[in-house]
Amino acid sequence: MMQLVKSKHKDDVVNAISAEIECELDDSMKKYATLNAAIIVLPRLFKESIDCLVTFDIEPLQSTPTIKVPKKQRLITKDCCVMLDGCNIIEHFSDVDVSLAMSCVFASYYIYNIQYPAQLKNTLLFYEHIVYGLSAKASPVTITRMANTLNE
Repeated sequence: MMQLVKSKHKDDVVNAISAEIECELDDSMKKYATLNAAIIVLPRLFKESIDCLVTFDIEPLQSTPTIKVPKKQRLITKDCCVMLDGCNIIEHFSDVDVSLAMSCVFASYYIYNIQYPAQLKNTLLFYEHIVYGLSAKASPVTITRMANTLNE
C-alpha cells in the first residue's frame, strides 16, 4: 500500500512517513511502522484529507473524531489520543498506538452516529465495508475497486 501511495502522491507527509519507515532497523518495527503508516495515509488513496483523520502535535481543526499523534516517532508511538469536538475521549496512555486509535475513531462514528465528513467519506466507508464488515449494504464501487487494487 505504501508503494501505491508513494507512486501516486508525492507530498511532504507521504515523504516524511516513508523516510520514517526506512529509518527503522529492526524488521518487526519496520512492519509495525508500515502498518501504522498505511492507516495514516489511506485517505490519500481516496484523494481525501489526512488532516481530518490524524494530526501531529496540534489540536484538530474539525469537531469529528481525530487521532492526535505525537510528532516524535509517530509511526511507532504508543502514546496517541483520540479527540472529539475538542475533548480527549481516549487519553494519552502508553498502550494506544495508531491502529488502536483508528479503531476508537471509527467506533466513535459508529456509536455516536456521527455523519462521515466529506473529506473522509470514502476512507471511513472503506473501514466500514472492508475492514470491519459492518454494513449490510453493498460496498460502493470506489471502495470495492480500492480493496481489489490493494489485494493485488
